Amino acid sequence: MSALSESGRGFLPRFLSVTGFSIIRFFAVMLITVSVFFLTVPSGEAGEPDPPEYRNISPERQDLWRRLLHYSGRESSVNGDSDFFLSPEGFRDPEAEYQATVRLLEEKSPLLCDYPARYFFITGQEVPEYCSGYRDYVNHVSFDEVFAVFATEKAESPISSMGHLMIMVRGVNPLGIPQHYGIGFAAPAERGSWGLFQDFLTGSISGRFALNPYDDLIYSYVSGENRSLWEYRLSLTPEERAWLQRHVFELRTHSIGYSFAAHNCASGVQELLTAAGTRFQGPRSSLYLTPLEYAQHLDRNGLVTEIGLRPSRSDTVLLKQGRTWNPLERNRPFRIGGGYLFREIGSSRRPYERHGLSGGFLELTPVITDLRDDARGSPAITESVFLRTRLEYLGERLFLRRVDLLSMKRIPDFLTGDALGTSFAISFRGERNALHSSLYPEAGLGGSTGFGYGIFNPYAEVSGRAALTSGGPEAAMDFAAGAVIRQQYLGRLRLSFNYYLASGGDWFGTRSSFGISWSRRLMQDWNAGFEFNRDFRKRGRPLNEFSGALVWFF
Repeated sequence: MSALSESGRGFLPRFLSVTGFSIIRFFAVMLITVSVFFLTVPSGEAGEPDPPEYRNISPERQDLWRRLLHYSGRESSVNGDSDFFLSPEGFRDPEAEYQATVRLLEEKSPLLCDYPARYFFITGQEVPEYCSGYRDYVNHVSFDEVFAVFATEKAESPISSMGHLMIMVRGVNPLGIPQHYGIGFAAPAERGSWGLFQDFLTGSISGRFALNPYDDLIYSYVSGENRSLWEYRLSLTPEERAWLQRHVFELRTHSIGYSFAAHNCASGVQELLTAAGTRFQGPRSSLYLTPLEYAQHLDRNGLVTEIGLRPSRSDTVLLKQGRTWNPLERNRPFRIGGGYLFREIGSSRRPYERHGLSGGFLELTPVITDLRDDARGSPAITESVFLRTRLEYLGERLFLRRVDLLSMKRIPDFLTGDALGTSFAISFRGERNALHSSLYPEAGLGGSTGFGYGIFNPYAEVSGRAALTSGGPEAAMDFAAGAVIRQQYLGRLRLSFNYYLASGGDWFGTRSSFGISWSRRLMQDWNAGFEFNRDFRKRGRPLNEFSGALVWFF
């Protein structure tokens, strides 16, 4: 023991002597080194580099930043006065919004907990652990699988004629609980369909992204509204699913401009998926994006890996009858058609003054599901028209014959549980028995019913109409009956008869009319067809019109 003590006492002084250090000198050097280190570390987290200036970010990264801000063109689709933006100019200046976000990062503001996607964009890290709201969201909402969900039309609501699109996410959350949630962009439904239509005309709708348990949406759509849900599984990478999960959290509670024409549910879903990856950008040639068109775009680009169906009560009956379909097989919504046109022109007061004219016509429809079309992919009889324009060339004159601003109609199948469908239309049109460019406003509102046996689908409809004509304002009741006959190889044949009780005796020069039209798909995106109409007049002989057309869907 004495020897060990002697050895210990001699070792430490001898070590310090060799190195030339004393204990005091050692701690002094360490203090100076630590001080110099902290003085030279930049502000912010120790060891973290400062975020780069916006102009030094690569174009690809700048594009991602713009997508996170929902930019389309020069401005964001998010309302400029929304608290989604940290800068007053953020909705039209992505650099200003980037700088405002960086300032919050430098200040270590808790507000950044609301922007996990932006935080990850700048730092490459998830938001801090103290962001309890985001942590609870991640622990309950799993993004293992992502689906685009298309809800079919509702017979009683013409506003739903183009369907609805949303996202469904499914998986097992970190707590080990299987779950699935629906994420959709829509306008509030408190005012109902006609209130929304009024807002559509005035352009005063604000929409929101909403996260709801998917079981609640199934009950609401399938059981409550008798609408089928088509589920299209999407092929997102793990990185894309992570971006989507972060960005969905950022969009809650924010007011975003909604428009049936410019920014609807399909546009919202597209922006949400595009924030995860550029593969999900919609068709660039589209002037107006419909829910079904975007679903078709995803499928045509190989982004749909699996298709599922939750049928409504009505569609369950059709499936039992062997009448299966897939909405993705419908025609594309944009249509241009033209061809030969023959019309008899005459005067109701001078029936001997009549003659036939041959010419042509051109019809352009940005969005269409027409009763005349060979529309596959749906057993329903529907019409969804937006801005249909018809030009005619007769008697060496080119003139505008008709403009349909909006025409929405769905004829239900009474045998499957749909009792009544509603319709409305707003248009401008000229009188068929005259050659002029004057167009008169017309509006209609009505209801319909129908029943089908698979191939043969008769229907009946009654509607009230009002118009401002060359002779002043007029009103009429339109009683219509007809049938649609559909067969895979023969195409679609439609028969219709209309009778008018008009205040002026005739309705645009017509007491009643009979029409027949046929259409058949020739090849992908090409249809051929003909149409014949015969107008019966209060005075004079009937007027006839015949046209043959070739139609291209794009």
